[in-house]
Amino acid sequence: MIRKEVKGVTYYEFEHLARTGLVHHCFSSRLGGVSKPPFTSLNLAYHMGDDPANVDENFSLISKAMGANSSKIVMTHQIHQAEIHVVAHESPVPEGTDGLITTLPDYILTTYYADCVPLLFLDPTKKVIANSHAGWRGTMAGIAAKTIEKMVNQFGCRPQDILVGIGPAISVRHFEVGSEVVEAFKFHLPWTTPHLYPKPKQKWHIDLPKINHQLLIRSGVKAEHIEISDLCTVEHPEIFYSHRRDGTARGNMAAMIALKKEISTSYNDEGEETKR
Repeated sequence: MIRKEVKGVTYYEFEHLARTGLVHHCFSSRLGGVSKPPFTSLNLAYHMGDDPANVDENFSLISKAMGANSSKIVMTHQIHQAEIHVVAHESPVPEGTDGLITTLPDYILTTYYADCVPLLFLDPTKKVIANSHAGWRGTMAGIAAKTIEKMVNQFGCRPQDILVGIGPAISVRHFEVGSEVVEAFKFHLPWTTPHLYPKPKQKWHIDLPKINHQLLIRSGVKAEHIEISDLCTVEHPEIFYSHRRDGTARGNMAAMIALKKEISTSYNDEGEETKR
């Protein structure tokens, strides 16, 4: 991933998505916003107790930094499952949605994180984008594969054309779970056994980014079309929020992606409006 900073707002891009020139996208950090402790400072969650005006300003800052306009942000209503909504003009996003797909330019598909696995998708041939949130339940429910399936069935995408970015998330070292979670993975996704690591006292560690990577491969995505971050949200308190590390006294990051228009308002590296 590429770390970028615009007027103090720090975020990350996937190199292969950026090279296409087709999308604005980012995985945000906690740096460069206006929120006060414990949300310091680029909090993008309205439901954690932060002042909504601060969250509004943070969305404006991150949108401008990545070159987009915050007026068309479309947000998920995440419940850690695998429901995916196709975004049409002004269509409301239903409750219980963890993934979004669209062909509409300028709409910023947005999902939220504080350890779960972010998944950004682009079919550069069909001009289709998607953004899915993979917690452990969503991972086990196969949201990565279901996103590919929906892109194929509804928009005629070919899995071998799709580019996917797997963003910063909790690493296997820090994602400790009980045996009941492991048994659920073994039942629903038996092939994940190599990514489940036993620890003393009935505890296990699970490699969620790797399992999502394998779900994509099994769906027909080419390995060379998948970029996976090596950044762990738990291990970098100076950059990222983490639920496992900080509990609920924190903010959230966001993964965001929007198709560009041929001629539209954009923003340069100084955050100033430009025309393309």
